[in-house]
Amino acid sequence: IYESWRPHVCHAFRCRLLRRYDAGEISLAEAIAVVTRTTALADRVWAQLRERMEGEQRSLVTLFRAWEGSQAEAGAAWRREHAAFLLDCASLQVRLDRDFRLKPNQEVAEP
Repeated sequence: IYESWRPHVCHAFRCRLLRRYDAGEISLAEAIAVVTRTTALADRVWAQLRERMEGEQRSLVTLFRAWEGSQAEAGAAWRREHAAFLLDCASLQVRLDRDFRLKPNQEVAEP
């Protein structure tokens, strides 16, 4: 994907996982496994969220917040009923933070 044309900011971006691979901290097989697991989890979250929001097309975070906001008055019973889905959403955010997102003030392009 980095070899095909993309806007400069996209082309210059190196996620945390790619930076770790470039630094020799993880192998290609390990990086691919992380991407595969994260993609599978994201696909599962997207599918469940679109089902809950009747196919609306918005960003994942926006869609989740809209769905969660629409259920705000449901209380603890609602959280128990949707516990597996809520756990998947939280797990996805943790994985994205840990393996892909850059920390605040971290350079987009490698020096």
